[in-house]
Amino acid sequence: TLLALGRKEEALVAWRQALRAPFDPAFTDLAIAARVAALEALGRPRERLETFDLALQRQPRKVSYWVDKALSHDELGQLEQAVSALDRAVELEERNASARYHRAALHAELGHRQAALLDLELAVGVAPGVRALAKQDPRFASLNLDASFQALLPQSAKGATGASDEEIF
Repeated sequence: TLLALGRKEEALVAWRQALRAPFDPAFTDLAIAARVAALEALGRPRERLETFDLALQRQPRKVSYWVDKALSHDELGQLEQAVSALDRAVELEERNASARYHRAALHAELGHRQAALLDLELAVGVAPGVRALAKQDPRFASLNLDASFQALLPQSAKGATGASDEEIF
């Protein structure tokens, strides 16, 4: 592929053209994933965000695109927009652990304690493995001394049982 040959800019042009082709959900997912990988390698978060906007025009009910759009907003420091994208992901799939976890982290960063704790509790209910992530995630620093937050965390250094990080995110 062009990306494997180090021809990142050409790969982006090819993927942009592929995304304009007639709609095929499987192909679109592959094209999106490849384009996002190239944009990450190039350090271009704004274009990555634009890619998810385009993908959502084609598949507005695809939860993973909403989550990835939120993560792009977060990387750009656009926390409120990130929360809005995660709100949409949760509307579409209430028990999505990734959306709940990331929304909890953003709420914690924004000082929304109750919302952060509620989303984290729901994420833990779906995927107990997020407990270990939350314990180490600096976005939850404002909650470190909170008794409700501590009650959600694993008690030992071994971490929680349940779904692996790869299964969640």
